[in-house]
Amino acid sequence: MNITPIGPSIEYDSTRPAQTTAVPQSTPPQALQDMPLELPTQESIETETASFADSVGRMFRDAGISIPPEPILGSDAAGAVRVSNEHPDKEKIERLFADNPNLQQSFARISSWSSLQRAAEHFQVFASEYKRLQDRPDVLRALVETEIARNNAPFYMAITADGTESFFGNSVDIKV
Repeated sequence: MNITPIGPSIEYDSTRPAQTTAVPQSTPPQALQDMPLELPTQESIETETASFADSVGRMFRDAGISIPPEPILGSDAAGAVRVSNEHPDKEKIERLFADNPNLQQSFARISSWSSLQRAAEHFQVFASEYKRLQDRPDVLRALVETEIARNNAPFYMAITADGTESFFGNSVDIKV
């Protein structure tokens, strides 16, 4: 089969170095230098969650938000805290988070730390299964897709009368 090139033929001179855009070395902006790197531990997640539960409980009482029913909190694509279930005070709860950026940031921190910890805890299981399935590409592909879906599962938190309960949605664990 003969394939006709589209457009004019181009000659390349492989002896000339390719043109590149140099990125100058610089120090990070001051704002980034002042930000500490926070690596979550189970203890830090529990401490942040307890502080969050205290703040939310106090704010809910002050705003007249009753539990039960228990609101289920999640985040939208922009990072805003949303009530994921039907709750009579849904709009009031979402406004409470929108008006209190520190509370919203605490939820975001718990969500991201919990997601990171969950992925790290499962990594050894995934790595050993990945190694074991090297000779089965069809099953390996399914394992990788499942792990991606698992790590992309959304974080939720139920606000209960006793505190909080965290969980992940749309999560599937398969055994191969």
